[in-house]
Amino acid sequence: MNRPISRRNMMQFAASAAIFAPSIVRAAEPMRVKYAALSTGFSVIVDEYMSAKRFDLKHGIDMSSINTYVSVGSYLNDFAAGTFDLAVAGWDSTAELRHRGVPVQLVSTLVTADMIHLLGTKDSPSSIPEMKGKTMAAVMASGTYQISKTLIRAIYGLELEKDITVQNVPNPAQAVTMLLAGNAPAALAWEPNVSIGMSKDKSIKSIFNFGEGYRSKTGEDLPYFGIAVRRPILTAGVSERIADTISECITSIKANPHEALDLAAKKLKVEPEALHAAYDSKRLRFIGGNMRNQADRKLVVDAAKFCEKNGAAWAALTDDYFIS
Repeated sequence: MNRPISRRNMMQFAASAAIFAPSIVRAAEPMRVKYAALSTGFSVIVDEYMSAKRFDLKHGIDMSSINTYVSVGSYLNDFAAGTFDLAVAGWDSTAELRHRGVPVQLVSTLVTADMIHLLGTKDSPSSIPEMKGKTMAAVMASGTYQISKTLIRAIYGLELEKDITVQNVPNPAQAVTMLLAGNAPAALAWEPNVSIGMSKDKSIKSIFNFGEGYRSKTGEDLPYFGIAVRRPILTAGVSERIADTISECITSIKANPHEALDLAAKKLKVEPEALHAAYDSKRLRFIGGNMRNQADRKLVVDAAKFCEKNGAAWAALTDDYFIS
């Protein structure tokens, strides 16, 4: 028999609802994943497009930016220290962190190393062998420098800092600025800074494309920038949510490249055409490799084996470097 609804019963029901409602609301809230941005470089493209489209919220996470960095070295150091949970970085940078014992895992790859170039002007050397005894500006704290050092050793037998002098700078934009100012005959940089530099000075040329160099040796693409996360946030289902978020983001960028690049151009305060040139030239190639996919993972594993064979101790990867 149903009891009549009394004022007392109504009050008891309301009290019970008040007790359980906060937990219900909390359960519906997306999990916060802290990340940080770099003020220059490739990560701006992903940051701005994600902020505009919010694929993260669709997948039950809230990727919230807590800071913007000028220095690549400071960015990586703070990620290692746990200041934020998720980073856009070269897979080799995060492999090196893992080699040092930092609890990070690779979620996805975003682009190929066709974006990495040694740049010069009309008066610069025309090839890597001609760089012997010369100087290049580079971000020595970056994975880009690390993998470029390995490739130059593997392909040409030359050692950066020994055969080629390196002038350290905090970010890729500064490396290009050094080249434009005539303070270095060459600069190691990556997109979109490569195309931004070319738009400012038509004499800037590519001395060497590291993606093409790797492909000529191995026949494979060299994946480069990726998404890495610190393992403490990877509770049940979180890695899948992050991977699905990034996959949808990159798929959408590939379908609407100029829309994404226009957003980044506004943030970088450059003409959109400079970023369009990076994509249209195929220097900026989005791949969106998911590390739960064996074929996507294999490209990283193969690249790591190549680097380890050519003297990179950090490249001795184990399976738990990747999300599963």
